[in-house]
Amino acid sequence: MTPNKNKCPRKAILTALLFFPIIIGACVYLILSNSSKKDLSGNNPDNQDRPKINFSASKETARKIMDKSFNATTDDQNSTYYIDDLNGDGKPEIIMAYINPDNEGYYAVSTINDNNGDFKKIAQFKYQEMYRGTPSIARTEDIDNDEIKEIFMDLNAGGAYTELEGIMDVDFAGEKLDWVKYASIEDSINNAIFPVGASVANRNDFVVIDLDNDQKKEIIEIYGNLIQDGRMLPSGLEETQILKKEEMPDTDTVNSQWWVYDVKSYEWNETIFAFDMGTTKLMLDKIEKGEN
Repeated sequence: MTPNKNKCPRKAILTALLFFPIIIGACVYLILSNSSKKDLSGNNPDNQDRPKINFSASKETARKIMDKSFNATTDDQNSTYYIDDLNGDGKPEIIMAYINPDNEGYYAVSTINDNNGDFKKIAQFKYQEMYRGTPSIARTEDIDNDEIKEIFMDLNAGGAYTELEGIMDVDFAGEKLDWVKYASIEDSINNAIFPVGASVANRNDFVVIDLDNDQKKEIIEIYGNLIQDGRMLPSGLEETQILKKEEMPDTDTVNSQWWVYDVKSYEWNETIFAFDMGTTKLMLDKIEKGEN
């Protein structure tokens, strides 16, 4: 008897039914596993979640790295450090500041390879100021959208009522460390170092914010000067200035004071922080309304 070729054997059908879920499961696994892979290099603009630092360096490790970096014996009085992943690759960087016996300031950034003190030097430079003590690292923040954090420094230097604060930039590819640069209203190139502090007659500050919500941060410097008693109010203000009357409710003899505020805003233009009149006027408006 000739078998019916159009009829599938029962055994073949059962075998297919058994292996079908396995094949489907394997396909699903491959799809999900590939879709979950992320570029953790820190250079992928779609990777919004920076990887966590893969280990925490001890103070002893940090001290070893500082001693080697500055070829000196460092301690808590002549040096400071701060650890963060600056470029988002999961490896911690150590940011270091050191003042030598001649009151000369040195700054360095290295990548820590392990907790035994092995490191890769990224960059180092010297910057001289009239230091009152050892500079310290205040915080880190990416302010120019290159996915590498800048370094905010308290220089422990300045005037009678001010402290100098500055922002450093790390160039990993070029192995350079230097101050962030900004172009003034006169187009001169300056280090991003600003006096911060206040007295009875002066107020100095700077902030870094995205003032106009364009996804670009501005560096804004603000200077306030009190109009002393007996002096006439200025008649001709600059375009970057406003005159503001401030009430003084806590004083018995003076009910109000007049202040002149001078504001300069610098916006990142993919090359440098350049003076920008639009955001300068936005900040002046906030100060005038008391929103700053």
